[in-house]
Amino acid sequence: MTAIAYLRTLLPSLPLELSTILLLTFFYLLTNYGISESAGVAKVIFLMHIATLSFLCLFGVLFMLSNMDQLWEVRLGEERSDKLQTPPQAAKTARAHTLVQDVPPP
Repeated sequence: MTAIAYLRTLLPSLPLELSTILLLTFFYLLTNYGISESAGVAKVIFLMHIATLSFLCLFGVLFMLSNMDQLWEVRLGEERSDKLQTPPQAAKTARAHTLVQDVPPP
């Protein structure tokens, strides 16, 4: 049973075509209002994403500018390899170098 058929049991004099058009118009307006409301929410979420991305890019550029000397050292290969290692690895590397140096040449 449709909504209009149920309504006609309560109001038998209600015209079928007009009541169907009015009901469809009501749902059209309700849907259109809901779409405009959700579009506003989507716009706010989009602006929040744009702001977050802008802050991330800004702070990334500021970080790069404040650490430019370190970036160029790594880029040009001037950074020593033991600076990039963790302390236990650096100690092992230093011990290995001293052991190799202690061995007399053949």
